[in-house]
Amino acid sequence: MRLFGAFRTALVERRSPRPFPRLFVDLLRYGAASAAALAVDAGTLLLLVSFFGLNYLVAASIGFLSGLAAVYAAERALCLRR
Repeated sequence: MRLFGAFRTALVERRSPRPFPRLFVDLLRYGAASAAALAVDAGTLLLLVSFFGLNYLVAASIGFLSGLAAVYAAERALCLRR
């Protein structure tokens, strides 16, 4: 029963009086940050391959790193601001 108590403390008894809507808002924020990172990653890949003629493997690496930076910045701005 201690495990259930820890689960309840971690998820149910959060700062807000209604924890599950807060959890839903957090999930939406993480989803938005991930979607923004995907757009940056795919956009960078498309831009570097189509317009600059860069090799697709190099462009994919640069796109991945730019998407990684974008998701870090978006999660810092949207999700971790408490």
